[in-house]
Amino acid sequence: MLVSKADLQLVSSLDLDDFLTHFSTYLARPKPIYLQGDKNLYHTMLREMDSMSLPALPALGDFSHAFLLLQKRGTLSLQDIWGFARELEFFISLQNALAPLPESKLHALVAKIAIPAHLLEALCIFDEKGEIEAGRFVHIDNLRAQLSSTQSSIKQTLNALLARESLAPYLVDKQIHLLYDAQTLLLKAGYSRVLKGSVLERTQGGFFYVLPNEIARFYDKLQELRDLYALEIQKLCATLSETMLGELRFLRFLDRQFDLVDLLCARVGFAKDLGLEFVATRDCALGSQGRVGFWAKNGSPQQSTILAQNKQGAVFLEKPTPETKKAQFSSKVIILHSFCHPILKNPKPISLTFDKGLLLLTGVNAGGKTMLLKSILSAAFLAKLLLPMKINPHASKIPYFKHIYAIISNPQNPKDDISTFAGRVLEFSQQLDKEDLLLGIDEIELGTDADEAASLYKVLLELLLDRHSKLVVTTHHKRLAALMAKDPRIQLAAAMFDVEKSSATYTFLHGSIGKSYAFEIAQKFGIPKHIIARAKEHYGSDKERLNALIEHSSNLSLELESKAQELQKRIQKARNAKEAYSEKIYELEQAYKARERELESTYNKALQALKAQANTQKDIHRNLNQAHEILRHKPKLDSSFKQSQVRKEFRAGDLARYGEQSVRIVRTQKEHCVIELDSGMRLKVEKSALAPLSKALASTLTNARNAAKTTLSYTPKAHIKLDLHGLRAEEALEKLGDFISDSLIAGFDEVLIFHGIGTGVLSAVVKDFLQNHPKVISFSDAPPNMGGYGAKLVRL
Repeated sequence: MLVSKADLQLVSSLDLDDFLTHFSTYLARPKPIYLQGDKNLYHTMLREMDSMSLPALPALGDFSHAFLLLQKRGTLSLQDIWGFARELEFFISLQNALAPLPESKLHALVAKIAIPAHLLEALCIFDEKGEIEAGRFVHIDNLRAQLSSTQSSIKQTLNALLARESLAPYLVDKQIHLLYDAQTLLLKAGYSRVLKGSVLERTQGGFFYVLPNEIARFYDKLQELRDLYALEIQKLCATLSETMLGELRFLRFLDRQFDLVDLLCARVGFAKDLGLEFVATRDCALGSQGRVGFWAKNGSPQQSTILAQNKQGAVFLEKPTPETKKAQFSSKVIILHSFCHPILKNPKPISLTFDKGLLLLTGVNAGGKTMLLKSILSAAFLAKLLLPMKINPHASKIPYFKHIYAIISNPQNPKDDISTFAGRVLEFSQQLDKEDLLLGIDEIELGTDADEAASLYKVLLELLLDRHSKLVVTTHHKRLAALMAKDPRIQLAAAMFDVEKSSATYTFLHGSIGKSYAFEIAQKFGIPKHIIARAKEHYGSDKERLNALIEHSSNLSLELESKAQELQKRIQKARNAKEAYSEKIYELEQAYKARERELESTYNKALQALKAQANTQKDIHRNLNQAHEILRHKPKLDSSFKQSQVRKEFRAGDLARYGEQSVRIVRTQKEHCVIELDSGMRLKVEKSALAPLSKALASTLTNARNAAKTTLSYTPKAHIKLDLHGLRAEEALEKLGDFISDSLIAGFDEVLIFHGIGTGVLSAVVKDFLQNHPKVISFSDAPPNMGGYGAKLVRL
């Protein structure tokens, strides 16, 4: 069974049966799909394995019965022993494949498996077909040779009999017939005159299947050899089982590790073939002040008005106002971006931010409410099991839920004497005491009076919200939505309907209660217009005005959303223009500085020429004064031009321009930044020497850096102190060089070197080395409390 009984109903309710069945075909053997252990570690392994080339897992059976036999000192079959041998060989191949990747998490997992040499030698005796390799055991090879020789003799004897002229008149055909595991001839009556044999069976046409006596003797010998061969195999299996019994605990451990690797490899292969992504569950929560809603195209949530109801029952539009009593709450946040449910063939990707306690879905029939509910629960369930899905993992966040449950199907069952409403209430009551719950309820008021159900479910939903449960509810009844609209823990969404096309748009409008469009849907599916008109008369003008008000509110919200998107585009366009102007200003300033340097160079050359041509010292001073006067009146950079540059606060990880190079900010200080060049060298420069890059150029450089990135394995071993006491000069210089290099790589600004006082030879060697090292800024004797004259304080 792929999932537990508790999850089996959820899988069926969410329409994930075919998806999980397809995934199970990637497993080397049937097993539950749960990963036991650190999910974050497994998620890291899955990312690493995506780019690895690993050996294929062998298809094996379940070893539960084999372990039970070993535990009771039984003898395993040759097939079971071959299965264990294949496990051992797989892990040997896996360890060899991961040897060039010592930093990977999977290597760390597999490297812990130390296979006993005697077990490996004892079990690895099979060929690819599961037979004992030739040359391993002489007596088994001899029996095989005799078996092969006997079978050849049977074939030759049969061919000789078929070629005998005296037998030809009695042959029905010249074929060899296999009957009761024996090769026979089909002969006519009277064959006994020319051939002695036993009749095994008679045909309806009066012919006989005859086993010749010569062939019968060979079969007796063949059976004797087979018995001897089976006895030798049984002895070998007993010996091998005894060896495996001594390593029973290791074999159990190895089998568990095989299942773990199998589950990981199946997930990676499944994701690659179907183009799916992994999302690791994480705990994330926002307060009630966070912006919520379905994502628009620009990625920002939309805010809109909601419907509320006053004491007289009139419905009006109002802005949501926070209540001090229920405003303070914490709820796990579900963010889905471009998620597609596995059952849909041509899905419309879902993007939403669900950070309130309850998502209440209303609106048109067949508008996607139930599929949205299933999609939210499916994404949480698949992320919990670390199964891949079609989603944008970088923009999505899915928290972990201990319990996920869906009340979707109709539980009515005459055999159990239970109605629709009673069955749903029973399912609901079973979830009231569960912590860390994600609950989905489709058509919550189904099966009973809508007004009574709205009041009942309002209290029940508030009870679950007080326990910080996460709820997704769909309904067509507006009373429940109106009763709960003022609660800041409620997030409303309405399925939209295109009146002109008379079809659902499969989009949702946040913050609004949706209209069901029952009359429009009925007319679309063939109900005559005059019947629809009569139904509207019975429906009542007040309710019709309410629907019109809801529809008008939805249209206004869509119009606001469209304007917000247009405004966002204009803002982005203005930002891009601002960055382009900033880049242009920087280029002009660099050109200005280059021209200034060129003029200064020309000035210096002219000055040298004047000095060479001047005859007297008085002429030299006069020419110098004229040159300085010219230089003093040179054009200066306009202060407004400098101020027009956009100052940017750099952060660690940002890309910037330093001179003609693009650099990465490693860390920032008050007036300086530590930058990293493309060569890997790090420099400490003033912030004024850096210029921002445009977003387009920064994105291009980031992609180029990532594409060309080379990872070098380095184990930090630098310390801020080095003790050279008792070393010769050559040894001290070698250690000193390594120490300075490690300190530079570690980013130390100041280190301490102890050399002692002694005769002063070691102190002079250290001093000479530090004076000539290009990366040493300065050095001095250490303070008295840190070694005094016997130590050097070095600044790098």
